[in-house]
Amino acid sequence: MDNNICIVTGPIGSGKSFLCNLLKEYGFKILDLDIVSHEILETNESNIFLKKYFPDAFIHDIFNKGLLAKEVFSNEAKLDILENYIHPKVSEYVDTWKKELKTFGVIEVSAPKDMLESYKTIVLNSPKEVRIKRLKNRGMDIEDINRRISAQNNQEWWNKLGQNIENKNAIDLKNNVVSLLRKWEWINE
Repeated sequence: MDNNICIVTGPIGSGKSFLCNLLKEYGFKILDLDIVSHEILETNESNIFLKKYFPDAFIHDIFNKGLLAKEVFSNEAKLDILENYIHPKVSEYVDTWKKELKTFGVIEVSAPKDMLESYKTIVLNSPKEVRIKRLKNRGMDIEDINRRISAQNNQEWWNKLGQNIENKNAIDLKNNVVSLLRKWEWINE
């Protein structure tokens, strides 16, 4: 297990990015795998793959991430095709990032799958209605929100992944995370 790296995960809208921004203030290096995935999907190699398996994700030959999301989050077989393509590429990126890491690192990941045994894991939990409100505030429409939530595992599944932290508000979240980081001896304050 990499003792200087942890995963921050949780269902959509649970506050992963908020927590990662907080951890960045403590000097931790953050790797957002959603950003990495999007960068991979913008390559020429991925464009060929996407046109073959997801032709409906293009408008006038221009890739549209929203159309891809709509397709994969409503069709489990399509989601598997995308994940089987992108996960090995993401793993290569993570391996390179780890080699360059000189401090504590945090990997923000929406679908941790094969990473759990290798890293400490913080799982953020928030009530569904709180998550929906956050996602609406980001500009997402309720149909997209519900599609993405229904494509994810239930809360019981998330609870089994690692150190669970409730995220109802920023103050409690910060206090709980600081307490955990002290326990891990990542910070001394």
